Amino acid sequence: MARARRGTAKRNRGMSATGRGAAAEARTGWSQQTRLRGRSPQTRLRLIRAAERLFAHHDIDGVSLRQICAAAGQRNTNAVRYHFGDKERLIEAIFEHRQSEMEPVRAAMLARVPPEGPEPDPPETIDALLAIVIRPPLMIADPEDRYNYVKLLASYLNRHRDSGLRHPLDYAPALLPSLIAAHQRLFRACGLPRAIFDLRIQMVAGLALQAVIQRRARLAAGLACPPEDVVTDEAMVIAGAAMKAPVANR
Repeated sequence: MARARRGTAKRNRGMSATGRGAAAEARTGWSQQTRLRGRSPQTRLRLIRAAERLFAHHDIDGVSLRQICAAAGQRNTNAVRYHFGDKERLIEAIFEHRQSEMEPVRAAMLARVPPEGPEPDPPETIDALLAIVIRPPLMIADPEDRYNYVKLLASYLNRHRDSGLRHPLDYAPALLPSLIAAHQRLFRACGLPRAIFDLRIQMVAGLALQAVIQRRARLAAGLACPPEDVVTDEAMVIAGAAMKAPVANR
């Protein structure tokens, strides 16, 4: 009996070590995120929404995993690690969640753009393609969700993307085919050198996001400001002009 118990304990220890090793290995890849999707979707969504809200208000570096668990109503302080692995995978999950919502919107917008022909795309097509790239985060229906995601996305683009935090564009392009198609055609339509095009896209995307953020700040301070759709429309006019402008003389 004692030998049997020792044998069982040994097998259990072996299984536990194997599980830990597999989890550690999987945390570094897309396969881990795919497998974790099967774990309580409701809890995952609560953690995603809580993290998005906290990251928006306190920045990514200012929020602990314990705080996210508490905000999501999870007594288990290891809930984020169980469902996502670590903070980086949680951030990826936020982007995946929002991209899955925005992809049908982008697909519908892209379907309304005239097919590409042998002649250069006209200015209005450039505006339509640019809207596909930039507008969907500004179209999230719930005002608080929209603001939280816009603020998180602005922080990510300004401060965290260059540090190595990944976006689905980096590892799962199949999640956003309409964004990629619009972006590639926009590059061809603008006729800019790649480095200048990438710089301008980053600048005008930041402009549109900051327009929404600054409007909210003005409202919070009790200052008058135009409706949000007016602000975003004007930001898109400026963005379109920037993408169509000639390269600066040097």
